[in-house]
Amino acid sequence: MMKPIHDIWFQSVGGSCGIIVAENELTGERKAYIGVASGLSIEHDTRMIMELGTKVTVERLKEVLEYLTAKVVQHVSPELLREHAGKIMATKEVLEAFHYSPTTYIQDTVLVKEGIITELGNARWQIPERKPE
Repeated sequence: MMKPIHDIWFQSVGGSCGIIVAENELTGERKAYIGVASGLSIEHDTRMIMELGTKVTVERLKEVLEYLTAKVVQHVSPELLREHAGKIMATKEVLEAFHYSPTTYIQDTVLVKEGIITELGNARWQIPERKPE
């Protein structure tokens, strides 16, 4: 049986919602659920969110944090990586190839932060070779 161990509530003129962190009393496994709330009873709203709410994974929460904390966040499509695999490109070419604004500071991109591309010096970057599938 899941037991609520933490709750976070949000209110706006449009209504209320909450995130409930619950723990399995037998296994200790924790899960988080998000859902709308009536705002009238914490106990009722907690129970309803645990029963009817959407499960929130750690990965999704990390994704939200990435969007909130990164100056520039962009998903790097596998197709673009395949298209440019093995190339050595100037900073401007990298920004254009991966659909960044030409005024983007490349060090703030996910390409650099996640180690997707390698800096060679003199404003030159190497796109990794495509790994065999």
